[in-house]
Amino acid sequence: MATVVLVDADVRVLRAARALDRGHTGGHNRSTCSGPGRAGACTNTTAGAGTRHADVLRIQVSVTANEHVVSHRFEAMGSTAELMIVGDASGELVEWATARIEQLEATWSRFRPESELCRLGRRAGARPVPSSYEMVDAIGKAVALWYVTDGRFDPTIRTALDACGYDRTFRLVELDGPAVQPSRPAPGCDGVRVDRDRGAVTVPAGVELDLGGIGKGLAADLVATGIVAQGALGACVALGGDVRVAGKPAYGTAWSIPVEDPLDESRTLGTRVLVDQAVVTSTTRFRRWRRGDAVMHHLIDPGTGTPARRGVTAVVAQADEAWWAEGVAKAALVAGIGAGIDLLERLGVAAVLVGDDGRYHFTSNWAGT
Repeated sequence: MATVVLVDADVRVLRAARALDRGHTGGHNRSTCSGPGRAGACTNTTAGAGTRHADVLRIQVSVTANEHVVSHRFEAMGSTAELMIVGDASGELVEWATARIEQLEATWSRFRPESELCRLGRRAGARPVPSSYEMVDAIGKAVALWYVTDGRFDPTIRTALDACGYDRTFRLVELDGPAVQPSRPAPGCDGVRVDRDRGAVTVPAGVELDLGGIGKGLAADLVATGIVAQGALGACVALGGDVRVAGKPAYGTAWSIPVEDPLDESRTLGTRVLVDQAVVTSTTRFRRWRRGDAVMHHLIDPGTGTPARRGVTAVVAQADEAWWAEGVAKAALVAGIGAGIDLLERLGVAAVLVGDDGRYHFTSNWAGT
């Protein structure tokens, strides 16, 4: 795969063949993002505990020498971020997008003691806590997902994540360690109150929130739409397991996203054609570690407080917004094959569930999206 970068007003095409790239792609008549989620990811194919997987996503686009496209890749939110901006080749939008992602991470991270989320946790109790728009919005969306997924998506799993050993950024997590005490089920969002009008959030004492379940998706939504709102023709933003496109691609009228097979990175499940939409992957095959004899992963079943083990390895989901696709995908993974398909169908999210047995289960609207 080749990466095409146009810097500022320079219309020279700079093709950088990365050491990890596999092959070369020629010209296309429409833009191609190598995504989503794990699509185009540089990872090992084995997924046992003790294997460190890189969260690397690559965006590729083929352009002519007359088109202005900026591509930028950097580390953010514990993974690799990719930006592609169409129609504005100045560096200002890249700088804005990079700063915006950093600002969102500083707001939502559970790993930064001075983040707004951590400060909110220290003030948990009966009183509303004045909060930023970004915090109110993220928690409001997370609580809404809790309600519509019947608690299968739950932002109150932070204590369970910590108890399982995921208590720091994943690069610092010990991949093998002693057994841990069983965690309790997540407390749920009954006592979490979001007042959008007053810009305040109330979290009950003893409840700790984790926004990792939708943080990357929501950041991708905000950055992609923000880039277009500031004058770019189009944008593609990939963060960890989530890809969001907005506006026009470099070619044609739609973005073309190859979807990597969650069980075999050398294969694809096909190509999703997106117009102002998102496609995401949630999987138990990455971010794994061992505690005693138990293999852990980061997708917690709120009903048990332990890593989900309902027969689903991964969910690929497509929706209008990445935060929604991400949250519903995680809920479907927690629910299991049958209940997960029912949930996705009820909420109108096109998806593929991959079972632990290697079988693929498609929603009825997957083929038509």
